[in-house]
Amino acid sequence: MSTWGTTESMPFTADVLAAATAAGCAQIVELPCGNYVAGFNADPATPVPQTLTSFQFKAALAQLGYYTAVLAYINGTAPLVDQMAWAECTQYNRTDAIIASIATAMGYTSEQVDSVFIAGFAITP
Repeated sequence: MSTWGTTESMPFTADVLAAATAAGCAQIVELPCGNYVAGFNADPATPVPQTLTSFQFKAALAQLGYYTAVLAYINGTAPLVDQMAWAECTQYNRTDAIIASIATAMGYTSEQVDSVFIAGFAITP
């Protein structure tokens, strides 16, 4: 999502492009008059880590308030393979089948799953 900046009163040059790019500009549009409008990313996307340790994953679930519900699913209606993965995995990848299974069963969005991986990456045992 870009938030558009204001029209600057300087010519569109290679230096302007380099400075805007270095400042995190998402898009630059040159106007017919030679000035430009720069669209800055107001909310830069946080990279989503692709792998967490089992501890990081489960601690992030707890931190975000999901752990109890996920554990109830695992101990209740989860397929046997998910129960085994929960018990035996030492790490979780964002694209693992168990992650998709949990997300589907719990009704979690992709953004919610991403938030678990982002939060988990910041956790150290």
